[in-house]
Amino acid sequence: DALPICGESVLQQIAREITPTGTPDYGVKADISYDRVVESLGVLQGYSTQSLNSEETDRYETIANTKGTPCKYCCGATKLSQNCGCSHNIALQGLTKWLIKNTDYSNEQIFGEIRKWQILFFPAPTLKEELKRRNIQPESVGLSSMVGGC
Repeated sequence: DALPICGESVLQQIAREITPTGTPDYGVKADISYDRVVESLGVLQGYSTQSLNSEETDRYETIANTKGTPCKYCCGATKLSQNCGCSHNIALQGLTKWLIKNTDYSNEQIFGEIRKWQILFFPAPTLKEELKRRNIQPESVGLSSMVGGC
């Protein structure tokens, strides 16, 4: 856990703790960075059209059908493999395919990366979940509900 910065609110501190920054170890090769979210979103979407062999497809389906992997904050999808046309879901599909094809990451490591990108794509809802996990009422720190959609 990160140490609080003087004058930083609880909300700011927790957001700083959970929000990834910099470039992941695969980021240079994939041409993405946690610090370039919008640009990386487009790059990751492009990876969603990659073809997978049968073994990679089986692995992708295992990951895609695991609860917590989809873009659950906008459409309520419960599986990454559901037909959600939002850019975030397509990007998470692309991320999953790219990591399967280009790294030796375990499924758990891929889940971890999906979660990091969810935090970047949906900062308010993921922060709200983290506050609840820590037994802090989101309203008590001034976090409102997400407004709008994809």
